[in-house]
Amino acid sequence: MAALIFGRELVIHKIVTDKQVLSDLIDKEELFWTNHVVPQIPPAPNGCDCDTQQINQLYEVDNRDKTADLSALHGLLDKRQEISDQIEQMEQEKTAIEQQVKLQMQDAAYGTAPGYKVSWVSSESKRVDSQRLRKEQPDIFNQYSKNVSSRRFTIVHAA
Repeated sequence: MAALIFGRELVIHKIVTDKQVLSDLIDKEELFWTNHVVPQIPPAPNGCDCDTQQINQLYEVDNRDKTADLSALHGLLDKRQEISDQIEQMEQEKTAIEQQVKLQMQDAAYGTAPGYKVSWVSSESKRVDSQRLRKEQPDIFNQYSKNVSSRRFTIVHAA
């Protein structure tokens, strides 16, 4: 493979064919074709943002008259709850550490420790008070408002 970089530098790389890697790749492609493309069954989501975007796009609008039976996913829901509880505990631990650091910093804007640079700086910003604007200037509020549609996803653990 050859490439001319910025019209000045010619770079040449030799690509060595690894027959085992190619064979493995072909096997995986055949499995994907047979298991997903032909029967039109999408692969299981893996947690990436692109999967979330695709799912949200596929099911953009809800059917309020429909309730899905998720009994088959009870174990997954339990696992999710366990993970949520762990995340909550870890977030609380993280916050407690941050509070200790802030107490140590007091009014200092910056702090250092081996391998760390910490900043705790003041900042100001202006934000529109949308409730006040809606109340006092409804025409202006409506002129600059836009409707945004989405589906909110929540899971409540009923103990």
